[in-house]
Amino acid sequence: MVNMMQKILKPLLAVVIVAVAAVAYATGVSCPIDEQNMYFTGKTKTEMGKMLYEYKCSSGHIAWVVQ
Repeated sequence: MVNMMQKILKPLLAVVIVAVAAVAYATGVSCPIDEQNMYFTGKTKTEMGKMLYEYKCSSGHIAWVVQ
């Protein structure tokens, strides 16, 4: 039983670490107008073969970022 728990916890821990790193990276975008932190809105689009991600700051400014 303990061995089975360890087999489940290791991949789960890896997923949690990757998710935390992704969130930390996503909050690393700052607004070019007022330097506030921006958050990912969930919207994407493709232009000239590049995937663009929409970020927004608390003031309502929008920026499309290539990652």
